[in-house]
Amino acid sequence: MTLYGLMLAMECKSYLEIGASMGGSVIVLADAAPKRVVVVDLFEDKSRRSLETALCMIKADVVCGVEGDSTLARTVERVAEYAPFDVVMIDGGHAYDTVASDFRNYGPMARKAVVFHDIAQPGVKKLWTEIGGGLEISAKGTTMGYGVVFKND
Repeated sequence: MTLYGLMLAMECKSYLEIGASMGGSVIVLADAAPKRVVVVDLFEDKSRRSLETALCMIKADVVCGVEGDSTLARTVERVAEYAPFDVVMIDGGHAYDTVASDFRNYGPMARKAVVFHDIAQPGVKKLWTEIGGGLEISAKGTTMGYGVVFKND
């Protein structure tokens, strides 16, 4: 099953993506969340135009781009105004400290699932192992792939 298919099966209505880069994943996954989509990103010069275009293409009722470092308290506070979310995707960085901070800050905002991207990256893999893992949707032999931790209702 793909992550998109999983989000549809969970009847996802709201989605938070931490770290969208050029907007490739958010443009696809946002279609599974018709009510509210929020993206946190640095909006770097190299990707700003692509990400802004992606956000404009999303057809959710509420679409918001939050520019800032995902690990900073002021960014977390801005995102919290839109919480909770059915699904939270963590892809803001691959260093252990960044992933752990994002999980600590945004994981509680998820109602149904927390998704980690690039779970074979060393820092992400370390946290993934510490929390006991979950469902893996991976491209074997690469650093890509998703890890999904389902929340208890």
